[in-house]
Amino acid sequence: MTAAALGEMTRAEIAEVAPGAVLVIPFGATEQHGPRLPFGTDATVAEAVARAAAERADADTVVAPAFPYGASDHHLDVGGALSLGWQTFAACVADLLRSAAGAGFRRVFVVNGHGGNDEPLHLAAQTAAREHEIAVGGGSYWKLAAGGLDQSAAAVVPGHGGRFEAALVLALESPAKGAAPDAATTPNAEPPYWREDADGWREIDGFTDDPTPASAAEGAGYLETIVAAVAACIVDFERWSLR
Repeated sequence: MTAAALGEMTRAEIAEVAPGAVLVIPFGATEQHGPRLPFGTDATVAEAVARAAAERADADTVVAPAFPYGASDHHLDVGGALSLGWQTFAACVADLLRSAAGAGFRRVFVVNGHGGNDEPLHLAAQTAAREHEIAVGGGSYWKLAAGGLDQSAAAVVPGHGGRFEAALVLALESPAKGAAPDAATTPNAEPPYWREDADGWREIDGFTDDPTPASAAEGAGYLETIVAAVAACIVDFERWSLR
């Protein structure tokens, strides 16, 4: 099985492989991540996960460049963002899926790295599958890997600008072998219900938990769990779409 980078392929190469390959599209955001992490955290992690998972998956894949902007209006008055309104973001996703179908791809798997993108992505995928007769799957990487992360994470998952994301960034900056901490140190998870409060992000200064305990080794453990889970999802999606 092969994993190719869309941005490095010619139109003839794409036309040849598109009908039989899974197109993997990472989605991120450009927004504040507290006082320590960079604006591009979500897109950087989503693209790294997408590439590593596609290379590991037992399926022919083509990985698109990451879409670096998301629905981030809730961060605008905390510390800034380059944000799309959720309707605009959903329209961008719809156009990308429409054009992917036009390029010959019949299966698209999205890897999302920003919580605010999750629902608009799903809505756009439902519409594209109906209108363009393509199979679309995917989700936020921490949800795809929830089973493994529930057992290994010592941080709030996914949190925002906290220990979990900081560990992932450190691991990508300084690749290291490592394992996530024992589950015994796992803090209370985020609540299962959704919460909206216009002042909430200001009250917590734009990040959910302290990033300073994070390490590259911890992040490497998380990445291994995430990449393995996302790769398995891509393979399962491909087999489901060929049913």
